[in-house]
Amino acid sequence: MSPPVCVILCSEAWLGLLTMPLPSDLLKKVLVQLHSTVMPHMPNPLLLSDFLTRCLDEGGLVGMLALNGIFTLVTKHGLEYPNFYSRLYALLQVCILAQTNVMTDQGLGFVTC
Repeated sequence: MSPPVCVILCSEAWLGLLTMPLPSDLLKKVLVQLHSTVMPHMPNPLLLSDFLTRCLDEGGLVGMLALNGIFTLVTKHGLEYPNFYSRLYALLQVCILAQTNVMTDQGLGFVTC
C-alpha cells in the first residue's frame, strides 16, 4: 500500500471514529492529542471542524479542549471561525463562576467576580 493511500485511510478511520459516541474520558484524551498527533497527518484537517464544533457546544472542559483544535484549524489551515474569541470568553466566564462557587462553598470567603 502506498503512503498516500495509508494517509487517506488513516484520515477516514479517524473521521469515522469521531462520528461515534465516545466515553467522556476517551473524548478528552482524543481532544488533547488531536491537534498535535492527528491533524498534521490528515490531508484535509478542516474535516474535523464539525466534530470540534460539537465538542465546543458541550462546554466545560470538553469545550475548552475543543478550542485548542479549532485554534489550530484557524491559525494553520485557514478555517474562518469569527466567534472564536467570544466562545473562548464565554467558556472562561463559566469556568471562573464555577470555581468561585467551589471556593465559596468551601468557606474560603472570597469572590472573584
